Amino acid sequence: MLFLIKAEKYCAFINRLKEKYEYVIIDCPAGIGDNLKNAALSADSALIIVNPDPYSLRDADKLASLLEKYDNIRDVRLVVNRMRKELVNKGIMLNIDSIIEALGIRLAGLVFEDAEIIEASIKGEPVVNNNKSKSGKAFEDIALRLCGANIPIEEIKPKKRFLFF
Repeated sequence: MLFLIKAEKYCAFINRLKEKYEYVIIDCPAGIGDNLKNAALSADSALIIVNPDPYSLRDADKLASLLEKYDNIRDVRLVVNRMRKELVNKGIMLNIDSIIEALGIRLAGLVFEDAEIIEASIKGEPVVNNNKSKSGKAFEDIALRLCGANIPIEEIKPKKRFLFF
């Protein structure tokens, strides 16, 4: 059975949580629907998660445009997920500069594709508990940056330059 919560009740619930917790993270499904609108109404900031492919980029751009309409959202940042250096270097995968330029959103971090994140997902364990996981370290760094830490983001410089239309 599907239950829909009216925006007013949803915002009131989130506001009660904000009184008790320093951070309230709402994970919204992909797509622009009532869940996203309710979350946006009660948000102070937003993270847009994007994969480095043209389809995900297009969806992220639509989401960024929608979030601009909410005066309560003061900070929107970008996380690029499933990065693979070798594919960026070959010019197969979009590079970070192209993604940031296309979206115009400040980068919060990169999450690299690694086997440990797949293994942690299957086991139902947080990947940040795995000291060998590059993606686990990336999640930790993103969280620290969102809390104000000045942690550099690893650069990926493609060997070839491409022009995207």
